[in-house]
Amino acid sequence: MLRNFFIAIITLWSLHSDVQGQVAPPVLNCVKGDTLFWQILESPCGPFLGMDIYHATSLDGPYSVIHTVTDPSEPFYVHNITAPLRFYYLVSRFDCPDGESMPSDTLDNRPPAQVRLNYVTVEGDAVRLRWLPSVSPQTVAHIIYRVDGSGTVPIDTLFGDTTYLDTGASPNSKIEFYYVLAMDSCETRGGFNINHNTVFLEVDYDECTREATLDWNDYNFWENGYEYWYIYLSIDGGPEVLIDSVVGDETQYIFEELERDRDYCFTVEVIETGRPNNISRSNEACINNVQVIEPVRYLCLEQVNVVGEQSIQVDWSIYALADLVYFRLLRGESQTNIEEVIFEFENPTTYPESDSFTDDGLMTSSRTYFYQIETRDECGTIVRTPIMSNIVLRSELRPDRQNLLQWTPIVHDGHTLEGYEIERIVNNQSTFVAEVDSSANEFVDQLEGPATGNTIFCYAIHALTTLDCDGQFLELSHRSNVSCVEQNSEILVPNALVVRGNNPRFKAVILYPESINTFNLQIYNRYGELVFESDDPNVAWDGTYKGRAIPGDVYTFYIRARQNNGRLIEESGPITVIR
Repeated sequence: MLRNFFIAIITLWSLHSDVQGQVAPPVLNCVKGDTLFWQILESPCGPFLGMDIYHATSLDGPYSVIHTVTDPSEPFYVHNITAPLRFYYLVSRFDCPDGESMPSDTLDNRPPAQVRLNYVTVEGDAVRLRWLPSVSPQTVAHIIYRVDGSGTVPIDTLFGDTTYLDTGASPNSKIEFYYVLAMDSCETRGGFNINHNTVFLEVDYDECTREATLDWNDYNFWENGYEYWYIYLSIDGGPEVLIDSVVGDETQYIFEELERDRDYCFTVEVIETGRPNNISRSNEACINNVQVIEPVRYLCLEQVNVVGEQSIQVDWSIYALADLVYFRLLRGESQTNIEEVIFEFENPTTYPESDSFTDDGLMTSSRTYFYQIETRDECGTIVRTPIMSNIVLRSELRPDRQNLLQWTPIVHDGHTLEGYEIERIVNNQSTFVAEVDSSANEFVDQLEGPATGNTIFCYAIHALTTLDCDGQFLELSHRSNVSCVEQNSEILVPNALVVRGNNPRFKAVILYPESINTFNLQIYNRYGELVFESDDPNVAWDGTYKGRAIPGDVYTFYIRARQNNGRLIEESGPITVIR
């Protein structure tokens, strides 16, 4: 507009005045009420002739001379007029070649225009303000106002600058409010525009949820508004990193998974839409040396193994840094009633050296026991593992040298059952004889080979499971009780004794002789006389009595034997002695 035009003319004059002898334009300082104030000019070339004051009621004119100042020392003029809005400029005249000066700036009688703040942002312990300069040409300074307990008070005056750093602010403890006003050389101040305030961020955390909650005030002073709040984080004094954003109408953010003994410093930032240089940042809000309650991040009931006739070993793994009030290993004889505490430690500062417990005094060959682990942390959160049970195995002797195995299915909540393995134990030597499907609960072991050797066959069942424990894939085996069967012995005897033939001796043949605990053989003649007796199954009768050969005839034998398992075997019949 006119002011820019005059500035261009003045600039040209300043570049060429020495050559052309032109006179500098007068400086109209301000219009205060009905009075004009200006600076006195001294002519570089001749006497002062006068200065004309031009006036109009609109910026575009028409302008007319309302007064000519003849006293070069006069610095003001009072214009008595009732028009509410008036515009003025000055033209000075001197008695010298090209003595008429360029016109001054055109000013009006209004206060300087309101100042629009670009942004208010926190910088450390201070606050940075930036604004657009007043559009009023009479503006010579800007006054910074801060709102505090005593009201809206000026804190500084700046000449020429459009940015200010308020080092006396307290942006880390409260919201600070600001105005910027324009002022002319008459100390007339412009009106108050929309104030801007700092963004005050507060952060707190919950030691149990391990969450930090960020709260801040809104920043709604920009004509274009904004779309997002940006969340920045520095951990343990490290670099600040953008971690997230929330939509513009949100003034809260939840940060999850705080870690113990660490320092977290947060800042939020907002940017005006379409004006990327207009940025307002909050104070930095920190929580230092965070003390959160460590939860049970993982708790796995891994194995339930029968380790003796009356003992079951329970193994587990647990997050050892958890802040526990108690740890309990529970046992029950049904899945719906697992309440008996068999192992416990309370307020642990350290965990037992072994994540294992042996439960003694049990009836492992006939009863199923159900186990579960329960923990409670300092926040009251209770964690329970899935339930697991032992396997009860029973074995039974079947005809034709078969052993029938039957077992209770393992309760394996949380595990994946892959199948069962059959372990046979003979003479303290273990052999895995078969693997069966996970749905099976019985197996027939068909014995092969001659009926000699150890007659006691013991078995155990291994449930094969897999478990994902805190991302670690475990392949596990759970052993049942040991159940044994003893094969029935059989006694075979010849029906004839041929003294000079193929069968010169009478001897019982015992299948599975190792199972015989006691043995007695008696032989009688036809008159009921005992002619031979032995308690040793390995001793044979050679057909003599008291050292003399007995005559060929029909005799009667009686055998009575008892197995280790208490079974009684009785055999009797005729035997013919042939000479």
